[in-house]
Amino acid sequence: PARTRFLSAPTPAQAPTLEPIAIVGISADLPGAPDFASLWPALRDGLDAIRDIPDSRWDWDALFGDPLRETNKTNARRAGLIDAMEAFDPLFFGISPREAEAMDPQQRLLMTHVWKVIEDAGYNPHSLAGSDTALFIGTGPSGYASLLDR
Repeated sequence: PARTRFLSAPTPAQAPTLEPIAIVGISADLPGAPDFASLWPALRDGLDAIRDIPDSRWDWDALFGDPLRETNKTNARRAGLIDAMEAFDPLFFGISPREAEAMDPQQRLLMTHVWKVIEDAGYNPHSLAGSDTALFIGTGPSGYASLLDR
């Protein structure tokens, strides 16, 4: 039988050295807040960023129904949406427009916001090569690949 090994907690001598960190740049694009600066007023004012899904995204009326009883139907007609998804500039990132069309929108957003974070911090991206710099990113699966398969 396979044996399980358990590692003990590090002793104080093995514990990592805690060093201060600084957040020097930030970027966000959220429903109702196209940039980080507009997030705080939206929160303060209690903005409801959930809205009807525009036709430019999909025709929710054609897909509306009971997904438990009907195939390819959804009961979603409102959502929290990020605007200007088409604003991605693939050539800026050295990507062909054709390749960009096949990319998950989250990848395009990630590339855009990584650049904006560096700009917000006031750095030249080339100056960061080889430095002790980290970018912390929050994202999740979008299901875009399965949409492309269809």
